[in-house]
Amino acid sequence: MNVKKAMTILDSIMITSTECFGEHKKYCKDGCSKCRAWHTQDLQYKALLAKTELDADAISIYRKKFYQGNAICDYFPNKDDFFDDNGDMRRDAYLVLRLKEFSDALISRYFHINVTLERRKLFPDWKENEDYYLNTMAIKAWKKFKENTSEVA
Repeated sequence: MNVKKAMTILDSIMITSTECFGEHKKYCKDGCSKCRAWHTQDLQYKALLAKTELDADAISIYRKKFYQGNAICDYFPNKDDFFDDNGDMRRDAYLVLRLKEFSDALISRYFHINVTLERRKLFPDWKENEDYYLNTMAIKAWKKFKENTSEVA
């Protein structure tokens, strides 16, 4: 349950026939015999709220920091970033997506290109050195990508 909602419910509890806990706690700061249990619960909720109270900017930063993208658009929301100035597929961009386990078919579909042809231009020895490209060069490309973008952690 949401902490704020729980606090609202706690404040609406009637501790006497004419007074709810929310009104009573305004003048009873230490918890008298009528409200001691509710007072303790209120303090726990306030402590929990203080720990978890984050503003929208902080939540956005945490989401970006811990989010692992699961779609190509998470890595390249602007499709132009995938291509160089000549309109050709960028080596590092392709390697980043392959490192993140996107297939050539998915990449082709998202960018509306024939990745196999583009890959042959950029990596003529792909079949012989695929492990090198995916295990070494792709990791370097990923590190460079992380330094240059804040879209995905």
